[in-house]
Amino acid sequence: MTPSPSQAVAVSPQDASAQASLVDETMRVTLPVRRRIRLRDIWTSLPVGWMLGRRDVKIKYKQSALGPLWLVLQPLGMLLAITLAFSKVTSVPTGNVPYVVFALVGLAVWTYVQMTITVSPQVLQSNQQVVRRSPCPRLAFVTGTLISVLPPLAVVLVASVAAAAISGHLGIEALAMPVLIVWLVVLMWGFTLLVTAIGGRFRDAVALAPVVVQAGIFLTPVGYPLSAVPGSFAKVLALNPVSGVIEAWRWSLLGIAPDGFAVVVALVATLVVTVLGWYVFGRMETRFSDYV
Repeated sequence: MTPSPSQAVAVSPQDASAQASLVDETMRVTLPVRRRIRLRDIWTSLPVGWMLGRRDVKIKYKQSALGPLWLVLQPLGMLLAITLAFSKVTSVPTGNVPYVVFALVGLAVWTYVQMTITVSPQVLQSNQQVVRRSPCPRLAFVTGTLISVLPPLAVVLVASVAAAAISGHLGIEALAMPVLIVWLVVLMWGFTLLVTAIGGRFRDAVALAPVVVQAGIFLTPVGYPLSAVPGSFAKVLALNPVSGVIEAWRWSLLGIAPDGFAVVVALVATLVVTVLGWYVFGRMETRFSDYV
């Protein structure tokens, strides 16, 4: 006989315990780990990063009428604008170094920095489907970003070395260039880790990037030396880590004595940005698929 709703059904303590045990066994709560990337993933994800970087380069110039010629035209246009703004409008002391050569070295660094700043906040959004639907290592997106902006750096760097040699300022210090190139890449790698993670979570970084690029060309000694900046404002500009990198590059290619304070600040900033970027990226990486 089936009991009516108002009737109480007696359940033994053993049956109640068995039912509770069954419920406990069927309930599962899955939480993301706090961190899952390791230092060795930098190396193991490099082949995937190389593939993504090559893909981005091909996509960038595939539908362009001039194609790879933009690798030359863009830096040339920027060099012309810097020369007109800082050399023709104002007097910039560069010693016995021709101004075009002086500005070209600064432009080599700034080209890489500018393109990295522009691309970094949109890395996850640009690879949205890959992030959501594949186990692709997330570090590969950062590596691919840095690789995709290497061609413009290579073009301007070769032009800078050639110009320094033709002008007679290329000395033994140029042997330090490989180390300085690695320094620039490491600085921007840490920056990309940080901005990629933040940009994936907060879209404000995408809107902020053009502002940073537009103001940065004036707040970074691309077209002028730090020694020409009056008063204590030079120390303020030296707090920009890119300033120290540019000073070091000009010392290596042109033999110009660098600003020691700016170089030290840039070295410390590189370490801080890299460690901070690794920490933030590692903590947020487990939820990237939720953000995008």
